[in-house]
Amino acid sequence: MAQLKISKPVGDVQADGSPSPNMFDDTLVVQYLLNHSPGPGRPSPLLAQDGAISPAMIAAIRAYESTRGAVDGRIDPGDATMAALNGIKLGGFEGLTDFLERRSIILRPNRPWNFTRGDFKTLGLGGGTLQFGPDSAWLPASLKSRYLKLFNMLLDPAAGTAPTWGVNPLDWYHSHLGVWSGTQNKPVSAASLAWVREAVAVDAAIDRARKPFVVLGDIPPANVAAFRAVYQAFVSGPRVADLLTTYAALSEARIVHHTYEVPAWRPKMESYDARRHWMVDPAGIVHTSTYPKKSESEAAAKRDEFIIQGSIQINFLIDESGVIHPVLGDFNQLTLVTGLPWSDLYPLWASTSSVVD
Repeated sequence: MAQLKISKPVGDVQADGSPSPNMFDDTLVVQYLLNHSPGPGRPSPLLAQDGAISPAMIAAIRAYESTRGAVDGRIDPGDATMAALNGIKLGGFEGLTDFLERRSIILRPNRPWNFTRGDFKTLGLGGGTLQFGPDSAWLPASLKSRYLKLFNMLLDPAAGTAPTWGVNPLDWYHSHLGVWSGTQNKPVSAASLAWVREAVAVDAAIDRARKPFVVLGDIPPANVAAFRAVYQAFVSGPRVADLLTTYAALSEARIVHHTYEVPAWRPKMESYDARRHWMVDPAGIVHTSTYPKKSESEAAAKRDEFIIQGSIQINFLIDESGVIHPVLGDFNQLTLVTGLPWSDLYPLWASTSSVVD
């Protein structure tokens, strides 16, 4: 069972001169655990999860302790208070060892829509597997199979160096349906080029269908149900079925994923780091991308050798039970999965440092 640990005391620790008290990540962990504790002692209002000690936090520690025994306003590594706080469900952290990955989970808002590598491990420990939900009926089975091979490979915490910190609107929420000739300076086939033209047209049609429901660049909750009805009718129609069935049969089809999408959400890596770029071929074999740099991708696109930008995307979120919810078109369509405006999923601080690769 996953636990969150601290390395040094947190709280009212100045009086006894404890070394390096109230470390950022230790304080962040205690804030998270206090905010998620059930029953008596849970802060009201909830604490800011900012890694900073404050009088309100010390008061919250004392209030939590007062429901369980002696009160001293501090929590020590491995003490009874820390053990009690760790009694909550922490499946999202299962098997994770990198403190930066742990920090990313704590800082991410809207926890139900951050499916972590820990969630994936917890799902497996319980005998569960990733499954596509009923809202994915429009996606051909052969493409679902390719996605599942990718998800099961990259979400496994045992995979070593993390290729993702989870599926959420700051990291691994989208894929491009691309085509690749497989050989430098060799254009893709006429069939692939024809498919790209139709994909661009379908993407534009989805965008037109969404516009009547957009207010100030976003889809408010009051408009989600109406847009969902229009969207579902479109993706269930013959045009999308033909587009995706044709794509699934293309020998040059390559599903292209970008992880760690937002720079503020990454470990130390640049945009062209190989851990951010993945390709899935028609056999479901996963590769790192041949063109991790944007300049390389753009040059290959000019040669009609590798085409992803301007085509069409499949975006997705995974709920805590392991159900995959895909949407077709622009990433704003994730509103259809959550019922929330995109701005609620994508914090303002992230939008100032975002990239779209």
